[in-house]
Amino acid sequence: MRQHLSLNATLSPEPGGNMQTAPTAPKLSTLRRTATVIATAGALVLASIAPTIAQDATPAASPESALEIELLNVDSEPVGSAILTESDGGVEITVTVEGLEPGDHGIHIHEMGACDPEGDTPFASAGDHFNPTDAVHGPGPATGATPDADIIEAHAGDLGNITVADDGSGTLTLTTDRVTLAPDAENSLAGANGSALVIHVDPDDLATNPDGVSGDRIACGVLFAPVDGGTPAASDEGGDSAAEASAPVEALDSLAFSPSEVTVSPGDTIQVINTGALEHDFVVDELEVAIDLPNGEMVEIEIPEDAAPGEYEFYCSIPGHAPAGMVGILIVE
Repeated sequence: MRQHLSLNATLSPEPGGNMQTAPTAPKLSTLRRTATVIATAGALVLASIAPTIAQDATPAASPESALEIELLNVDSEPVGSAILTESDGGVEITVTVEGLEPGDHGIHIHEMGACDPEGDTPFASAGDHFNPTDAVHGPGPATGATPDADIIEAHAGDLGNITVADDGSGTLTLTTDRVTLAPDAENSLAGANGSALVIHVDPDDLATNPDGVSGDRIACGVLFAPVDGGTPAASDEGGDSAAEASAPVEALDSLAFSPSEVTVSPGDTIQVINTGALEHDFVVDELEVAIDLPNGEMVEIEIPEDAAPGEYEFYCSIPGHAPAGMVGILIVE
């Protein structure tokens, strides 16, 4: 029989402030991530550089490195996927979509590993085009443009257009040497800020700076989440380190919890704080916990003395946040 914890939550403006009782929120249904290769807290893991692949990941055969992501629309519905495979010849990118409007759509790699569909400009959290060489906007690599080309200049993240047929489906396959999946290179997609793949509503004209007049962003998928030193991340989001019960869990605007694994003992108190400007919450379905995280305020959750050992998933239920990687594990020892 599954045992459940009964948690008491309080709010204070900052650690050490006056506490006030938080209202009990209704139980929310779990938002499960469905990408084939998505690690806890949004960090997509390279098969060749990570010893452990999270969730449904399948390591790529050496010497290639590969990852697969899911693309979501502004309603957080899946509309496609992308597979990136790196070998000596560069990074092969295959994008498959369905349910989009027929025609050409601009497609680019963006400079931030965040896909927040909320707000007046959905997916603005992905930032501008990935452009480590400070180039001007241009055509995709399928036209022959490379970072060293003398005639054709383009952002490293410029991929051109994906053509969608009348039935709403489309596929784009290309190989580029403008980017790498290796973590320490200047043109790495796994850098401090991470990266995301974005599809736009209109065609990219392959010339006009900064985005080819490609219009609104209609689909997005996180390639790599930001890590320590990234913007707007304030701390490590890779999810590979566990926190003590006394260390606050940060809810970050880059759509991750940091740390994403928390180990506690019965009687401990978990502190969770929303350090960003976006709306976040903290949900543990199995424990019937659903608590809003007001900006800048610390939420304290007490673990009962009789808490049963086990692992429990926590996540943010704001639309699009959990699919983008805002999930974690609470371990009661």
